[in-house]
Amino acid sequence: SILLAIGAFLTFQVNSVVGEYILTELGRKADSGAAMVDYLLRDAQQKINVFSQDQSLIDLFERKDFNREKSASVLKTFYSTSGSYFLRLYFTDLQGKGIEADPYNRDFENLDISERDYFRKIKQGESFYLTEGLKPKINPVPVPAILVMAPPIVRENKAETIGVLAGSLDLAELESSLYRIKFTKNGRFEVIDNLGNYLIYKDKNNILGSSKGTKIEETLRGKEWAEVNYNDEGELVYQVFQAIPSVGWGLKAEQPLSDFFYLYVVLTASIFIAVV
Repeated sequence: SILLAIGAFLTFQVNSVVGEYILTELGRKADSGAAMVDYLLRDAQQKINVFSQDQSLIDLFERKDFNREKSASVLKTFYSTSGSYFLRLYFTDLQGKGIEADPYNRDFENLDISERDYFRKIKQGESFYLTEGLKPKINPVPVPAILVMAPPIVRENKAETIGVLAGSLDLAELESSLYRIKFTKNGRFEVIDNLGNYLIYKDKNNILGSSKGTKIEETLRGKEWAEVNYNDEGELVYQVFQAIPSVGWGLKAEQPLSDFFYLYVVLTASIFIAVV
């Protein structure tokens, strides 16, 4: 009985150490994931800001020369060099009416973004605006949600805003980039915007759905967590919550305990055999 007690104690200690190790490794993945999201957003912002100051774009507005061929050519040049960040780029006048988009869609001809927050903010003098997750306004768009980045188009002397440039960010590309960080078996990331809505989530039907729990709320306020708990599907998982302070978002890295069941069985059996 003494040997069994020693075996049980050692098993508990080893399992605790293994659990801490798994949470530490998951924490590293969460750190890497949050850093990657931050980098991709900053890089996309830098690219669209540079384009908003491009003289060929400013000239279109200065001359009010919105010839379809010229406008499309200016947009297409940037779109082709902007990597895979944007689903669509477009610019509007100061009434929020669409002028040109790339890739083009006929629905864009009737686009009016005057009621969108990002348009209002830019018109009121903001130098850049990143939205929360939004339902696409131009259909058909094969994505459940988008983010929009918008800088103003200003005269060369920066004294007057003359238009608004906007880019719809590709969340699928963001998710694909995240999963370059490899998990064991069934690990996953979730990304939540500043309003607490899912941007990246296992159930695509719940994109833009509200996340639950005080852990998410605290994470959006900058707090970080690591724990073993049940997820939304009732599965026991390791979880690490990581803040992305630059945009007020949160990221969760999650790994089911079942992925490590075999490891725990082998460790437990080895200890008991060694002791007994």
